[in-house]
Amino acid sequence: MTGVQTCALPICKTKNIKGAALPIKAEEEMVEEELEDEVDDAEVAVIAVGSPSTSEPKKEDSEILKESYTYLIPEDRGQRSYDYLSREIENGRKAFCVTRSFPKKIKAKFDLGDTPILWLSNVGKENSIRPKDLEKLSLSFEQFLAEEGVIILLDGIEYLITNNKFITVLRLIQSLRDQVAINRSILLISVNSS
Repeated sequence: MTGVQTCALPICKTKNIKGAALPIKAEEEMVEEELEDEVDDAEVAVIAVGSPSTSEPKKEDSEILKESYTYLIPEDRGQRSYDYLSREIENGRKAFCVTRSFPKKIKAKFDLGDTPILWLSNVGKENSIRPKDLEKLSLSFEQFLAEEGVIILLDGIEYLITNNKFITVLRLIQSLRDQVAINRSILLISVNSS
């Protein structure tokens, strides 16, 4: 896996075919074996600037974000991810946000302009998407990525994982990462450090 950096995402114990719980180490090996052929040269990086509780990225940190990259941002509340997104919007980049937080709260707290926000929720409201509907979510990402040079923030990956199988969400992220790389775009994934 050259050119790929990863961070430790929490992996829940799952059951194998016979119903016995797999230890975390065995599950990690199983996931690695299943995905061995799926890993390519698309870049993934972890933004480890400051501590996860640092709220504001430093000015020079904005240079970290490069086109065709996916960034995992370990943090507790998503503040840094939204700060990076706001900075890119200020620089003229078109943005798209998928979040577990209520969109009106996000728009009140962060200056995102007219950025479309999809709400991960089981409430059937406009501009919301059910966490189990990964196909619809994937289609939303594809439609937005039809334009080159955009930025996407995914804030709520833990919610997707708890509502779906880990491997299914991982495959969605891998597909999204590839589309981001091809379209010279940027993907930010806020990950709760715990």
